[in-house]
Amino acid sequence: VDDLGRSEQNPMLFNAPDGTVWLLYTSQVSGNQDTSLVRRRVSHDGGKTFAVAETMIADAGTFIRQPIVRLANGDLLLPVFKCRIAPGEKWSGHNDNAGVYRSSDGGKTWSFSEVPGSLGCVHMNIVPVSDTHLVAFYRSRWADFIYRTESDDAGVTWQVPAPTTLPNNNSSIQCTRLNDGR
Repeated sequence: VDDLGRSEQNPMLFNAPDGTVWLLYTSQVSGNQDTSLVRRRVSHDGGKTFAVAETMIADAGTFIRQPIVRLANGDLLLPVFKCRIAPGEKWSGHNDNAGVYRSSDGGKTWSFSEVPGSLGCVHMNIVPVSDTHLVAFYRSRWADFIYRTESDDAGVTWQVPAPTTLPNNNSSIQCTRLNDGR
């Protein structure tokens, strides 16, 4: 990407249902994560070339790190964290929380839902257990433990994240479901 007025980070690729490849990334003004937008470049030739960048999520402070999850019903879930600040404050990360953007039309439009009680939980990594039962794990801004939550309605609502017994030093985590179901 070539936006000289912004800093870009956290790139990820997504093979969209329509056969295109999306390059998603965050774009912020010089280290101020509360100004971050989610941008997308689309490839129609398997990733050889990409169209110009477009803003996919224009809600300032939205940050991505983990992959989009495609549900059995075709909905797309984009896990995000919101870099929030109080008026007159500079972003520091102490007020960040988690949420999910959902698209039911292949990524044309997105609706947001916040994960309740997720203060300090970022880098939400969603793992489908069944068509409607999802588990998510989080990096902790408090550098204590990996946090975990569940949804029983395909990610429409989420339980309050709770710490697991696994330590986390404020580093990103990622989990996947193996082919054998573990």
